[in-house]
Amino acid sequence: MKNLSIKVKLLMATLPILIVLIHCVTYMSIQMRQVGADSEELYYNNLYKINSLLIEADRDYYQAMLAATVYRDVTNGSTNLGGAADMTDQILSEKSADFEENKAQVTEKVNEAVAIAEKNPKLYSEIVDENGNTFETYVGDFTTEFDAWSKEYDVTSGQGDWLTFNEEFVNARDSLDGMQIITETWAEEERATNNEEIDATIKKCALIYDFIALCLIILLVIIIRQINNGIKEVTRDLKKLAENDLSAELPQNYGKDEIGQMKKAFADMQTNLTNVVTTLKTTTGGLNDVCEVMNEDTSSANMSMQGITSASGEIANTATSQAQDVSDIAANMTDLSDLMNTSVEIAEKLAKVSREIDGITKEGNKKVTELTDINNMSLSAFNSIFGAIDNIQESSNKISEASELISSIASQTNLLSLNASIEAARAGENGKGFAVVADEIRKLSDESEQNVQTINEILAELQIATKGAIEKSNAVKGYVDKQNQSVEDTKVSFDSIVGSIDHVNSSINEIENINDELDKKIKVISESVSNLAAISEENAATAQELAATSDTVTGNVTGLMDTQTKIDTSAEEIAEIINKFKLKEN
Repeated sequence: MKNLSIKVKLLMATLPILIVLIHCVTYMSIQMRQVGADSEELYYNNLYKINSLLIEADRDYYQAMLAATVYRDVTNGSTNLGGAADMTDQILSEKSADFEENKAQVTEKVNEAVAIAEKNPKLYSEIVDENGNTFETYVGDFTTEFDAWSKEYDVTSGQGDWLTFNEEFVNARDSLDGMQIITETWAEEERATNNEEIDATIKKCALIYDFIALCLIILLVIIIRQINNGIKEVTRDLKKLAENDLSAELPQNYGKDEIGQMKKAFADMQTNLTNVVTTLKTTTGGLNDVCEVMNEDTSSANMSMQGITSASGEIANTATSQAQDVSDIAANMTDLSDLMNTSVEIAEKLAKVSREIDGITKEGNKKVTELTDINNMSLSAFNSIFGAIDNIQESSNKISEASELISSIASQTNLLSLNASIEAARAGENGKGFAVVADEIRKLSDESEQNVQTINEILAELQIATKGAIEKSNAVKGYVDKQNQSVEDTKVSFDSIVGSIDHVNSSINEIENINDELDKKIKVISESVSNLAAISEENAATAQELAATSDTVTGNVTGLMDTQTKIDTSAEEIAEIINKFKLKEN
C-alpha cells in the first residue's frame, strides 16, 4: 500500500462505500418490492375482494328482503298504489323478479368470497373471534340460516311464518358480519407481521452499515497515518533547507506515491542548489579582480568626454536660434491650415446633417403615405361596421315580428287549453287524463308568453344600443374624415421641406468646392516653409545630437563607474550569502 498513489488510496477508501451502498439499496429495493407485493395480496387480493363481495352480498340480501316485504304488503292491501289492477300486477311481478334475482346474487357473491378465503388457511380456519367462531364456522352458519330463510316463507304464495322468516334474515346477516370481522382481524395480524419483517430488515441493514463503517474507519486511519508520516518527513527536510543547511543526507529509495515523488523532487532541488552555491563561491573571487580593472578604464574615458561636451554645446546654441525663427513661420502656416481644415469639417458635418434630414424627411413622407393608406383602410372597415350595425337593426325588427307571432300562437294555445279543460270537465271521470294534458298545455302557453315578454325586453335594449352605436359610428366617421385631411396637409408640408433641403445641399456643395481650392493654395505655401524649417532644424539637430551624444557617453561612463561600484557591493553580498550555506565536507 505504501507505493500506491494518494488517488488510489482514496479510491480504496471510497470504493467500498459505493459498493456497499449499491448492494444495500438493491437489497432494500427487493425487500420493499416484496413488502409491496405482500401488502397488495393482503389488502387487495384478500381483504378488499372478500369484504367487497360480502358487503355486496349483504346489500343484495337486504334488497331481496325489501322486495319480499313490498310484495307481501301489496298482496295484503296495506300499501295503497292508487292505480288500476294492471299496475298492481306489474309491481308484484317486478318485486317477485327482484326477490329471486337478489337471492341468487347473494348466493353467488358469498360463494365467491368463500372461495378466496379458502385459499388462505389462516384466514379460513385459524383466526377466532371473541365468540369463538372462525370464518369457516360463519360460512356454515350462513349456509344453514340462508337455506332456512329461503324455505321458511314463500313470497309469491304467502305461505310460511313471516316472523321466523325475518329472524332467519337477521341471523344470516349476522353471519355475514362475522365473516367481515374475521377478515379484518386477519388483515390486522398480517399487517403487524409485515411491520415486524420490515423492522427486522432495517435492523439487519443497520448492522451491515455499522460493520462496513468500522472497517472503512480502520482503513482511513491507516491511509491517513501513512500520508501524515510522509508529510512530516518532507516538512522536516524543508525546515533544514530554510536554515541554509545543505549537508543533510537524503535516502536513495523513495515510494511511488505523491509523497515519495515530493521527497525525490526535494532531493533533486537540494542537489542542484548545492551545485549552484559551490559554483558561485568559486567565481566570486574572479569577479572582484575584473571590477578593479574596469574602474581604471572608466576614469580615463570620463576625462576625455568632458572636453567634447563643451565644444558641441556652443554649436548647438547657434543652430537652435536659427531653427526657432523658421519654426515660428511654419507654426503660423499650420494654424492657418488648421482653421481651413476646421472650415472643411464644419461644411462636411453640415452636409451630413442635411443628408440625414433629407433621409428622415423622405422616410417621414413615406410614413405619411402609409398612414394615408391605413386611414383609407380604417374608413373602409368603419363602413363595414356601419353596415353590420344596420343589419343588426333590421334583424332586431325581424325578431320583434317573430316574437309577436309567438305571442299570438301562445294566446291561441291558451284558448285551446281552456276549451280542452271545459271538455274534460264535461267528460267527468274519463276526462281526467285529458284535463292533465290541457293543464300542461296551459302552463306551456304561459311560459311561452313570459319568454316572449323577455325577448321583447331584450329587443328593446338591443334597439336602444343599436341606435347609440349608429350615433357613435357617425361621429367616428367624421373624426376619420378629419384625420384624412390632416394627413394630406402633413404630406404637403413634408414635400415643401424636401424642396428647401435640396436648396441647402446645393449651397453646401459650392462652399466645399471653394474650401478645396483654398486648401490647395495653403498646402503649396506650407510645403515651402516646411522645407526651409527642415533645413534649419536639421542643422540644429545635428549640433544637439553631437552634444547629446557627448552627454550620453559621459553619462554612460558615469553609470559604468556606478555599476562597477554596485558590482563590487553585490560580489561582497553574494560572498556573504554563500558563506551562510553549510555544505557537505568532501
